[in-house]
Order: sequence, then C-alpha cells, then structure tokens
Amino acid sequence: MFTPALRIVIVSLAFLSGLHAEDVQRDAAKKTFPIAKELPSAPAWPTKANPAGFDVVQTNIGQGDEKHLMIRNTKTGETLEFDAEGRMTAPCVLEQSNGWPQIELQCGGPPEFYLRKLYRVEEGGYRCVRTDELTRIALQAPEGAPLVTLEQDFDLYWIRSHETKPGDSESFEDFTVDYPSPDHKFIVRASYSPQQLQKVEIVGAAEDSKPRLIYGTEDGSYPGSTCGVLWRPASDAFAFYLKDAPRVGATAIFTRQGNIWKKLPTPEITYPVAKRMDKVGAKWQDQFEEPLQWADNRTLILDLNGFFTGAEGEDYHYHATVHWDKKGKTAVTSVQAVPAP
Repeated sequence: MFTPALRIVIVSLAFLSGLHAEDVQRDAAKKTFPIAKELPSAPAWPTKANPAGFDVVQTNIGQGDEKHLMIRNTKTGETLEFDAEGRMTAPCVLEQSNGWPQIELQCGGPPEFYLRKLYRVEEGGYRCVRTDELTRIALQAPEGAPLVTLEQDFDLYWIRSHETKPGDSESFEDFTVDYPSPDHKFIVRASYSPQQLQKVEIVGAAEDSKPRLIYGTEDGSYPGSTCGVLWRPASDAFAFYLKDAPRVGATAIFTRQGNIWKKLPTPEITYPVAKRMDKVGAKWQDQFEEPLQWADNRTLILDLNGFFTGAEGEDYHYHATVHWDKKGKTAVTSVQAVPAP
C-alpha cells in the first residue's frame, strides 16, 4: 500500500494536475489553486547501488527489447542468469537482498506507458517480485497520483504497484480510474484495457446501480486517448474532457435531474485568432478545450490552447466562459486571451 506525504504546491490549472475536487480550493484573489492535503506516495523502491563483489553483464537477445542478464559473484565465481524484457542499454543495479544485488528493468508499453520491474533472488534464482505501472500523462493515472523519477529529468505518474508471484504475468493489466462526485453518490469511471481507454461510465455509489455509458469503443481507442472529469461542487453536473485524437481534445457538460444524466448541447466557440490565421493560410494543428474551473453553478471556465502551422502560424491561449440557463441552453459569453508568462 502507499504512505502519505505532505505536499503543498500552487498550480494554475487544478484540473490538469489530476487531483480530487476536495483537494483544491480556489483563491479568487490570487487566482491560484492552493493544494494542502496529504496525497499518496508510491511505495518505497530499493536504493540504487553498486554492491562490491559482483559483476552485472547484460546482452541483447535478437533485435527487440529482450535481454539476457548474468550476475557473477567475483569472490566465489558463482553466477546467476535470467532473461527479461528491458529498454535500457544497461540494467539498474540496486542494494542487495538475500546476498545478491537486486535488478531494476524498465520497458515500454502502449504510448506513454512504462513498466518498472524489480528482480530479486528467491529460492536460488532471480525472478520479478514487483511491477510498477507508470505513465507520462496525468490524466491516465489515478487522481492525486505521485510522480516517480526513473532517470534524471524523466518523471512519470505512478498508476499502481503489485507484487508478482511465480507464474504471474509481468505485462500491463486492465485498470480503472474513478472520479467520485463531491457528495460521493456518483462516480465517473474510465476503464483502460490494457492501457488504452475503452469506455467511460457514470455509476451510482450503490452496488446495484446501472451504469450509463458516455464513451465507449469495442475496437480500442486511439492509443494516447485520455479523459478527465471536473465535478461541479453541488455534484449535479460535471465537465467531461476527452482527448481521443493526437491533437484534439474537447469538453462536454453532463447535468443530472434526479438520477437521470443528460448531455447538454455544446456551444461553438469563436476563436479570435482563427479568422486571422485563415487569411494567411495557416492550418490548425493542435486544439485543446479543457475545463479549468466552475465559476458558479451555471458557469464553466474552459482553457483553450493550441497552435496553427505555417509561415505565419502562431500559438494561442484563451479562457472561455460557458454559461447555460435554467432550460439547459448553453452559450459562450466571453473568450479572453491569457497573457504569456
């Protein structure tokens, strides 16, 4: 399991950090989101070391990531060998356990996902005793997931760790990410199989509640697909962000009447930069419309960012205000440029 570690940070986009709604309280005066709560830390990992008296040699097997490792005790001449998958040109040697150095191997999976595997001598031979699943994208990890540093300037979000027993698979497994409502009566659940977004459902807290599918694909989504949820504090609405293409992400709004969830019509956003880019022949490259915060019960602020390609193309960054009336009609009331830092 994990142990808590206190982190106090300031972020400008609370939604993007992957935190629970109750973790974040907006400071309207400073226009920031102070976070002050005990967030989970990844389970401890053995310390990197180069134990004296051992040689560790890694050789490639074929053209892929399969490796052969030989660990030799230089004092006794005894050797232990094993084959495993690893993307590194050299293994990471860790502190000793059971008289032999532990070995860390890393391998990639679907886009943006990684495995960190721990090998240890047990019953006379090396075997994988623990696997950590990690991702480069916050939205693909559980809410509040901590960062894990694999190498210098290479930080990943921790999804989960599990102990592997003899015969267990060392590959990626299915997992879900839950986004509970502030009142804990509903959950938006994103299911990944094995590391690709397959479906997103709204489910009630009761075990016998019937889920409502709001996104799903039988053939598997774009490998880098991600989603996220920003609940309204009253728990009767949420903004659903979906990035299901390499360069496009959009937000939909779902509201609740009783136990019935309804998707509101999405208003068209007029980008001030678009008309100018069209005149110079620039093409839209990236377009992301992400929920930033609920200004009030009927007003959502979106963060718009992306860029146009071409000789005169340029980046853009706006905040758009989306408002809807009591009848559910939505409209964009303002689009304001965000000053460059």
